[in-house]
Amino acid sequence: MSRSYLLRRALVRAALRAAAERLAAPFVRVAFRAAAERAVAVRREAARRACAESARRDTVLRGSRLRTRDTARETRGRRRVLRWC
Repeated sequence: MSRSYLLRRALVRAALRAAAERLAAPFVRVAFRAAAERAVAVRREAARRACAESARRDTVLRGSRLRTRDTARETRGRRRVLRWC
């Protein structure tokens, strides 16, 4: 075995031992926080899309505000309310 191979192997083993001795808690905490932030972003985007989809359906059902006068003219005479004036 060559000298460079033995040196590299020793460095890798030292790095692995150092990593095994370190606490994993900070890394786990960071990972959980990142996952929670992604989940919040996903929920926010889903809510925005659901709201937009609902609004799109509502506009079809209710019609346009700009057409209220035309709609009132079209429905004139079909009202069942007694008007006093």
